Amino acid sequence: MKNSHIQVKTYQGNKQPNAVYVLSRGLNSGKPLDVPCPNCYQILTPDPRQAKAVARILFESGNLRPHLHGSVIEFVRIDVYRSQFTQLWETLDAERISAVTAKLDAIDNYLANLAGQLQKVKQLRHHLAISALMP
Repeated sequence: MKNSHIQVKTYQGNKQPNAVYVLSRGLNSGKPLDVPCPNCYQILTPDPRQAKAVARILFESGNLRPHLHGSVIEFVRIDVYRSQFTQLWETLDAERISAVTAKLDAIDNYLANLAGQLQKVKQLRHHLAISALMP
């Protein structure tokens, strides 16, 4: 992905059509967003799909955690995020990004399925307890 021009800057409220947004504050700093919020960074690049995938890999890897600052609400500084994102952007190739993203999507689907099953087990437990109260 070398030679691709990217810009990482603070979101100022003007939504760009092909921008990728990532959370800049809190324990989920660096998490890609579907909709921008006041506490986010904006990544401008010719390939937003790849940029979102790289941002997701950076977030899921936990590489930003050591760079969190703040005692009440943690945040990642824009220069640190820009550096981490750019480094990853320049080292990963499109094929590797696609492969990792596909695997992350599969894991997310699996987790969603497990969450649904867990909810059903909780409902079953509740109904079983209620049935014990019935004569």
